[in-house]
Amino acid sequence: GSISHVFATGHRVRLSIAGADWPLAWPAPRPFSLTLYHDAEHPTQLILPVIPSRQPELPRPIFDPAEVPSPPARLEGQAGSFGVYRDMANGTTRLETSSAFRTYLEERNLIMSESNRKILSLQEGQPLSCQAVMTRQLGLERPGWKVGVDSSLKLRCTQTTFVVEIELVAQHNGELVFERKWQEEFPRLLG
Repeated sequence: GSISHVFATGHRVRLSIAGADWPLAWPAPRPFSLTLYHDAEHPTQLILPVIPSRQPELPRPIFDPAEVPSPPARLEGQAGSFGVYRDMANGTTRLETSSAFRTYLEERNLIMSESNRKILSLQEGQPLSCQAVMTRQLGLERPGWKVGVDSSLKLRCTQTTFVVEIELVAQHNGELVFERKWQEEFPRLLG
């Protein structure tokens, strides 16, 4: 939806200019202001591409057949959730999403499962409070054999760095085979 749009005849366009677009973009580390000049010395304009009204019909692509046929699969899943929560007492806004599904590959006698959860939060007027927490669980299973990988990632920031905390846990038939926790920091490149 944010890539293109065809406006109906008679509709108008409103232009909003913002220095932030949370949760789509991480907030700047400190408050700032934007100035838009529009005068003879600084002519400002919005140029939108226009598709000609009589665009010729483009040919449909022709794809070669797949080299390997896809095995029959059954997919089970729950409807994903997407919620925005606002704590009016402390000014915190939280975005939460989750999804989960299982795929049965009948020819391979394999069950693949995955669940994901993301929580992004930000306290009003406190850009350094922004953080994202993501968890993911993957599984592969056959009779007598089960592999699982659980991972989590937490992203937070300081004025000058992004801090990433990662945890990875792998199991085979319920026994731990690998575990690692680590943290990395990356500089914030501000233009």
